[in-house]
Amino acid sequence: MTEDTVSLDAAVRDSRIRAGLTQHELAHRAGISVRALRDIEQGRVSEPRPASRRRLAQALGLTDLALPVRGAAAPTWTVGVLGPVAVRTDGRLHSVGSAARRTLLGLLALRPNAAVPVDEIVDVLWPEHPPRTSRNLVHGHVTAVRGLLRAAGDVRVERAGDGYRLDAPAHAVDAALFEDLLARAATAFGRDAAEDALRCYGEALDVWRGRAVADAGASLRQHPTAVALVHRRLDAALRFADLALRLGRPAASALQALLAEEPLHEALAARLMTALAGAGEQSAALATYDTMRRRLADELGVEPGPDLRAAHLKVLRQEVPRAASGPVESRRPDPVAVRPAQLPAPTALFVGRDGQLDELNAGLDDGVPSVITGPAGVGKTTLALHWLHGLAERFPDGQLYVNLRGFDRAGKLRPEQAVRGFLQALGVPPERVPADADGQVNLYRSLLAGRRMIVLLDNASDAEQVRPLMPGAPGCLVAVTSRNRLPSLVAAEGARPVPVDLLTVAESRRLLRRRLGAARADAEPDALDEIVDVAARLPLALGIAAALARQFPQKALRELVAEMRAAGSGLDALPGWDDATDLRAVFSWSYHALSPAAANLFRLLGAQPARDLGADAAAALVGAPPETVRPALAELVRAHLVTEDRPGRYGFHDLLRAYAAELSAALDPPGAVVRLLDHYLAAGRSAAEVLYPRGAGPATGRPEEALAWFRAEHHALLALLDHVGRHRLDSYAGDLARAFFDFLDRQGHWHDLLWTHEIAAAAAGRLGDLSAQARAHRSRATAWIRLGHFEAAAESMAQALSLFTAAGDDLGVAQTLVNRSGVAHNQGRYADALDDALRGLEIVRAGGHRREEAIALNAVGWHQTKLGRFADAVESGTAALELYRRNGDNFGAGNALDSLGYAHHNLGEYARAADCYTAALELFAQVGDRYGGANTRTHLGDTYHARGDVDAARESWAAALSVLEELEHPDAARVRARLARPV
Repeated sequence: MTEDTVSLDAAVRDSRIRAGLTQHELAHRAGISVRALRDIEQGRVSEPRPASRRRLAQALGLTDLALPVRGAAAPTWTVGVLGPVAVRTDGRLHSVGSAARRTLLGLLALRPNAAVPVDEIVDVLWPEHPPRTSRNLVHGHVTAVRGLLRAAGDVRVERAGDGYRLDAPAHAVDAALFEDLLARAATAFGRDAAEDALRCYGEALDVWRGRAVADAGASLRQHPTAVALVHRRLDAALRFADLALRLGRPAASALQALLAEEPLHEALAARLMTALAGAGEQSAALATYDTMRRRLADELGVEPGPDLRAAHLKVLRQEVPRAASGPVESRRPDPVAVRPAQLPAPTALFVGRDGQLDELNAGLDDGVPSVITGPAGVGKTTLALHWLHGLAERFPDGQLYVNLRGFDRAGKLRPEQAVRGFLQALGVPPERVPADADGQVNLYRSLLAGRRMIVLLDNASDAEQVRPLMPGAPGCLVAVTSRNRLPSLVAAEGARPVPVDLLTVAESRRLLRRRLGAARADAEPDALDEIVDVAARLPLALGIAAALARQFPQKALRELVAEMRAAGSGLDALPGWDDATDLRAVFSWSYHALSPAAANLFRLLGAQPARDLGADAAAALVGAPPETVRPALAELVRAHLVTEDRPGRYGFHDLLRAYAAELSAALDPPGAVVRLLDHYLAAGRSAAEVLYPRGAGPATGRPEEALAWFRAEHHALLALLDHVGRHRLDSYAGDLARAFFDFLDRQGHWHDLLWTHEIAAAAAGRLGDLSAQARAHRSRATAWIRLGHFEAAAESMAQALSLFTAAGDDLGVAQTLVNRSGVAHNQGRYADALDDALRGLEIVRAGGHRREEAIALNAVGWHQTKLGRFADAVESGTAALELYRRNGDNFGAGNALDSLGYAHHNLGEYARAADCYTAALELFAQVGDRYGGANTRTHLGDTYHARGDVDAARESWAAALSVLEELEHPDAARVRARLARPV
């Protein structure tokens, strides 16, 4: 063997580890026994049979197992920009910090070893309004990035003239590694080494982890260098697909991954169709065409282009050559755009559990879920997090985590809620999430297929809550924690049960010693043992006891023990435990040490249903100003009675929540939850007026702050509405749902929109309020429209129309007719849409409703454009605009001008269209409607493009995309597709 080759055992073992496969997984893929694979990896087989060797190579994505040492594996990069900006040291990925620092490092890494002027850095970091101290701020960010890179050794940020330079050796930046692999592929192709070229293209695509500089600022994502990299990736994917098909081994998964990120790229879709057909998946290829055809029609209003049509014809005629020896795939296809890292941080003071850790590790190669069971407070989640964090490197595609709240008195999390959360974490845009629960589960499992991810399902109540969240294929590590044993999951899915009991006496002593400090613990060993006895070796109780002792550092431990024993006994919180374990007594140790204000707040926090609250909401519970509540919150955190898992958000352990609720029910007068509902109703309306204004004057408040508030309170809102529904607090349901309507709609939370207005409809029905019930059904129809379920939308609109008619609410009938016209519009029934809008217009005119008349006129004009009646649309839009102006409604006037611009555009009157769009932008800026402005900027870009001003068009689209991405709005995909068009 020469120095340039490696032995077969090392080649197989190293390739398997690089591919992230266990021996069981590789053996299964290659169709050989695990024992045979172990013999090969341990050098006991000098040369396997040719068929086994070929299957092993294919399973590893290689052309041969005799890998050269030099160039066999791509060097590990240090700074990554082909995905979220990242730094890797010692084999671990590290967060870069704030968005500004990610953007700075990304900009430097896009041009390694080249000077980047400070002025350019400032322009990228603050594209619109750079602060006066921008240069000083840049220096501060550079200093922070240098600190992060210190451990990287040979990668540094250096001063270069009036700027900075990232000094990095070859391949230390993933983009440079990608370019090198492309160059090697081109060289191999030029010398007719097609197999080598295919391997290099596959390795080049494997370097990518998602969108280039995905978590940096929008200005960097639109930087010419970043855009060029994206185009290089697309070109490489197309070349890879063509070469793989030519060699008779079509590659579909890499194309599926990229098409998920570029959903309107016709050339990619065409290659994917031929790859699927070549692999024998004719129906999947045709389904891809149907999906693309609908997507292009819905989002761009165009039919498939010649490449896509030609591929479709080839598939229909079965002219695509079939794979000669099975598909060849890029080693790590990436169907998701992001790699989530959702696991909560592990505790730094973990002790014991050696037996359970051995049991968990023994099951790693079995590929079955581990079910960690035991009583509340025993440390199941702590054990799971300690174990899983230690395995993160073996599962490089990320971690998913959900608290299923299986034993929460406010109700457990529904599986479909958890699945939607996972899809969001995996980067699935809201419009791609199926409306039905089965479709959501199927999409979730499809995205995890072939992935190596960690999935932690925490605090499950039963197997039925867990089953929909289980991946459908091997490769992922799944752990479940539960107070129940989940025997059906063990029996049916072969899950490995790992029971967790109390800590041993020795482990309990170690835990207390680490938390109290060796000097204090060793000074009173007898008192330490008494604390272990009183806390009954329960980790949660031991932690609270240690926190209490730290609150009183001058007090002897024996005095604290005496106070603890005096707190009393009596257990019913944990059925099946012995009477020595009294959680109420344990919790009371800390509760009785609180100040009156903190004790009052602790009780009231337990009386409300949200998992966590901000300081303002906590103040509403108490009925006091926020500044008076913050000291009490800090006191509760210090006492470990409340956690601050995210800055400014305060929550409970389940048992502490139950204890607090018990105290509140016994000691507090009712009214706290009502005060909290009043707070959310007022705050939600106020934030909605800032973010989605409906009035004439400028919005007061900052939209980014309003959006941040909505995002922070999203899940608290759902918990409160669930509470409202279960406790029949019907007078709040409709108002609360409407206050959050625009946020849920415009952020793409359409399943939540359906559910919240289902509660509102039921509440209105119990109140006998037909108009409120109708409004809720109309809002549900909006959600169905967004989800593309137009039949369901039509049904909900019909219910709303019937209820408004029964209530004698003519205005409600008219508004619903105008809204229903949108359903017909989305179904392509433009004449029906216009009829509905005209009927609604007639009713509001007869009733003298001037604001609604303007809205109806604008809808009439829009539907006229779809019927090609552009001159009529201009007339209707002009009338709507005059009414809006007469009513002093700047928001409505902006919408009318946008519609007028669209009509003028289609008449070929591009100058007039641009004038309308520009005037609309001014009005949207006045009222602070960022979404409306982004929508109009998109249309303005279309007009610029139509009249041949490509640079102005791209500038307008880029400005729209920046806002839409910041708002996380699904329309961003359409604008991104416009920017991806060839110039």
